[in-house]
Amino acid sequence: MAVGGQGELDPAADMLANVDVRGDFLPCARFMGGREFEALAGETPPEPDAADVAALVDVRVYALPAFSGQGGPFASQKGCVEGAVPQTPRARAALATLYTALMTAYLIDRPEAQGEIVVEGGFARHGAFAGVLAALLPNRQVVVALSDLGAAEGAARLARWREPTPPPRVAPAPVWYLPDLIAHRARWTAWAHRT
Repeated sequence: MAVGGQGELDPAADMLANVDVRGDFLPCARFMGGREFEALAGETPPEPDAADVAALVDVRVYALPAFSGQGGPFASQKGCVEGAVPQTPRARAALATLYTALMTAYLIDRPEAQGEIVVEGGFARHGAFAGVLAALLPNRQVVVALSDLGAAEGAARLARWREPTPPPRVAPAPVWYLPDLIAHRARWTAWAHRT
């Protein structure tokens, strides 16, 4: 969801408009991140660290969309891995993390919204994802929701949306140092648009 986004919506890329509580236009760009992650990493992957992700960037391994076949800008394409396919559970988790962060950064750019990026839901519990996303978006503030009750808290706020409430609790995401990541992103984007 891109509050204040001004980019053109592309229905073929699974972009759509929602409406916020005030009736304002709220552009959205979607993909099935959790399912895509699981398709690459498996059901209970270990948590990768920055060195695991940096190793994939260094040898130019790319997961190219899409793996779930259930929405997103590349849903009509069959996912594949270019380069040496990771063999260990930790390396596969690193690839899944890198891939979902690349997809998220790609989708964040499409609606042309500004301001803070809030990671919530399952990926808020996945520190590696937030670290890679923050590294991919060096000019944006990436924060992580500290509660996994986002939907319930949102519903409670809607019930009293005219009353003052404290802002949601968030923490800044750590920015991982990943050499060559921005160039890796440019190559990934070009390859993702293959037909």
